[in-house]
Amino acid sequence: ADEDLSALAAALESELFVDREETPIVPEAATEQTLEEVFDAFRKHVEKEVEDGDFRTHYELGIAYMEMGLLDEAVDEFLVASESSELLRESCIMIAMCHRQRGAMHDAAAWYRKALDSPGGDRDAATGLRYDLAEVLEQAGESEAALDLYRDVRQIDPTFRDVQSRVVALEDRLRA
Repeated sequence: ADEDLSALAAALESELFVDREETPIVPEAATEQTLEEVFDAFRKHVEKEVEDGDFRTHYELGIAYMEMGLLDEAVDEFLVASESSELLRESCIMIAMCHRQRGAMHDAAAWYRKALDSPGGDRDAATGLRYDLAEVLEQAGESEAALDLYRDVRQIDPTFRDVQSRVVALEDRLRA
């Protein structure tokens, strides 16, 4: 997959420069381009080169976009990757993380729920997802729902992260 991204970057570079003297194909390429223009050219090239059924490459592009802070583009790629049953759960988690980074906690919660409902993953992964969902719900102001999930996590694994202190703190806050 890293090879695929390297090949795409090399192909993009070859699209911008025709000959060995690096003469630009279009005059604008000789002048300074905005990051957005370069990214748009890259995206068009990716759309042309990456096959629709290449879900793994779309997933990895989503990760790359996410790391660059391009959350809308990342979500778009994860949505394509989620069409693969093999990548559905992980794609849902990544989409939830994008929404979480944006501060869209209700959207993040919806995608964490979809990930929990998706096939695959083991007990530890499901426990982590429940905890992440509880955090998002707590941040969204849904304390009762968050507390229920934290209690579920505590019942499964009382030593999971800081679940004990989360349960106590939420119980205290809800009693007050």
